[in-house]
Amino acid sequence: MSDKWIQIHFHQVVDHAADLERATRTYAVRVGLDHARSTLRQASLAASILTKELPWLYLRLTYLLSCVLPPILFLFSARREPWLLVPVTLSLFSLLGISWQFSRYRHPRGAACEYCGITWTP
Repeated sequence: MSDKWIQIHFHQVVDHAADLERATRTYAVRVGLDHARSTLRQASLAASILTKELPWLYLRLTYLLSCVLPPILFLFSARREPWLLVPVTLSLFSLLGISWQFSRYRHPRGAACEYCGITWTP
């Protein structure tokens, strides 16, 4: 859930000028751009540190249950209901996209990481 909030918050910071011009009442408009950037930086850092602290077994099981299991279940159900091949195809494309992104991610293990001027060692 925090990941979704960070994405929404990021877009509010990016779209601040347009939201301000259109009088759209977003968090970033209400608190100001500098304060919104500061809270975005803190939330992003906290989320990345939290993710690093999660055990690998938990992350693998989450990947298995949320990404790999749905296409398999849809495939078994599609044997009785052929129209379910559409969700099978969509979930397989989703699985391929997520797997491709995960395989290309390069985490700087052992090196100090820097994000928005804050440095920490993983």
